[in-house]
Amino acid sequence: ARDMMNIGIVYAYLGSYEEALEYLGNSLVRYEELTDPSGVAVVTGNIGGVYARLGAFDNALLYFEKALFTHTELNEKSLIAAITGNIGSVHYSLGQYEVALEYLVRALAEHEALGAKSAVALVTGNIGGVYADIGEYDKALEYFEKANKTTGSILDSLNIYNY
Repeated sequence: ARDMMNIGIVYAYLGSYEEALEYLGNSLVRYEELTDPSGVAVVTGNIGGVYARLGAFDNALLYFEKALFTHTELNEKSLIAAITGNIGSVHYSLGQYEVALEYLVRALAEHEALGAKSAVALVTGNIGGVYADIGEYDKALEYFEKANKTTGSILDSLNIYNY
């Protein structure tokens, strides 16, 4: 089931969305047969991601919301945070900026609570983008600066020597 899911994800990265959905659908069936609710939710979220890439936002939201429900039932905090951010991004793509901000701010708080610095940087930047698009440039700048600072602290912690 996991291998089928991974093949589907690679097809999505390649832009071969039909193949991606085929493999992800087969993986979903397999996880259901295995009665693995976490696996079902992960694949469901990945199917939502493919629909989001296709611009089929209603389908994306349907799959993301199903995944979020199960991840919440299972208390899978990092997956809850990721899917919450994905839902926010879909609402952003639909021009539903206030709803997007609600989900993104919630995702940010969840990622911060988990100490997931790279996810914090990503979501913080996404919030900045929403504020920029609605013309709230001071807030946009505030979030972009926070994202930049977080990214810098991640790079500093890697102790990479540049020569």
